[in-house]
Amino acid sequence: MLSPGKIFSFEMSLAILMTHRALGHLYPKHVKALHTNWPYAPFPSFTASPILAATSLFKHALGSYFYTPREAADLAHAQRTAKGLDTGYLALLSTKPTTVAFSLQDSPIGLLAFIYEKLDIWTDDYPWTDDEILTWISIYWFSDAGAGAAGNIYKESKNDKVWTTKRLQGWVNQPLGFRYFPKELASLPKGWLSGMGRVVLIGESEKGGHFGAWVGFFFQFILTA
Repeated sequence: MLSPGKIFSFEMSLAILMTHRALGHLYPKHVKALHTNWPYAPFPSFTASPILAATSLFKHALGSYFYTPREAADLAHAQRTAKGLDTGYLALLSTKPTTVAFSLQDSPIGLLAFIYEKLDIWTDDYPWTDDEILTWISIYWFSDAGAGAAGNIYKESKNDKVWTTKRLQGWVNQPLGFRYFPKELASLPKGWLSGMGRVVLIGESEKGGHFGAWVGFFFQFILTA
């Protein structure tokens, strides 16, 4: 049960993206604000925002003329993700997480390969140290739940018929903050964000990738909210 105190919700992965959006929907009295470093916004609705939807469609059709170089690069990366490139892990974890779990829990080398691949390709040349990599692996390997436990939420979120991705992307009343990092798996155009709630902060970082939460920017959002 959530405590009655106000909380902030910060998100750092696809599964948690849906979890922190669900907190905003289910516990609006307790969640003061939401921040995500994954701007995974739905295309504007022609029913709710016809002008924005039409404008976005026109802009998207002529993206090379209307998108900034950064927006164009982010969108190209999102399209690569949508095609299933670099997301084989998602196909596995959202369908057969238990099968993957046995492999990850059987071999620390296998777990290292599975996680380090993401640390490498989802960041922009971040110089991971041996200690950092071993820390990440140890969190999974030595956890009571086991190295494969984190995979179950991918299947659960995919098969949830009530709290679908579309519903979770819907409007929440809390103030929202978004941060754009290069090489994030799917950072969608800023013009699409307004359908998710009251946006009070949009920031961009020059480095970071999917693990950009290592960068210290949270206090700016807390003060704004």
